[in-house]
Amino acid sequence: MQEAGFTGERFMSTFRLETPLTEEAVRRLQLEDIVYITGHIFTARTSFHKLVLTENRIPPLDFTRYNVMAHCGPVMKKNPGGEWIPVHAGGTTSNRMEKFGGAIIKRLGLRAIIGKGTMGQETMKAMEEFGAVHLTTNLDRMGFTPFIQRVEDVFCLEELGQTEATWVFRVKDCGPFVVDIDTFGNNLFARVHEAVKRRSVNL
Repeated sequence: MQEAGFTGERFMSTFRLETPLTEEAVRRLQLEDIVYITGHIFTARTSFHKLVLTENRIPPLDFTRYNVMAHCGPVMKKNPGGEWIPVHAGGTTSNRMEKFGGAIIKRLGLRAIIGKGTMGQETMKAMEEFGAVHLTTNLDRMGFTPFIQRVEDVFCLEELGQTEATWVFRVKDCGPFVVDIDTFGNNLFARVHEAVKRRSVNL
């Protein structure tokens, strides 16, 4: 579902997307568009990237279905029934994963990465080539937690611990997220930075 609003420069759209995300849907997104996600996301921090790209140890997930990755290190606990529930699941800084970004998109066929801030040139190139976007979090301190319907799986928990383990969440209307890297080689943070520099020069 798509809604529209005006940002002052262009009509910004709001998209409510369901996973798995398609390349067609992702390539429609532009900078500053707002995105809500329903379906599945999985968490990934540094250890996940190293296991996949260096050790070729890939969680047994069908990444054609699970194609939204969140840079997130959740805090979890078990309820009295023994089920895992999130205490806190918020985005972590995406630029820390820049050296892995392009390779992980290509390897897993990701359509979206969610995290704080933005990513760099190599990730941007891969997003343009393969059809993926970066979504920066625009959430309060609770992060994704209120939107998680259930925990579907976890990988490498004993080996890596809660924060670095790969968690699979079912979410509903998770967001809002802002598109800060699109499939056209644009970066919202870089654009804002350049605008600030131009204004400083003209002062």
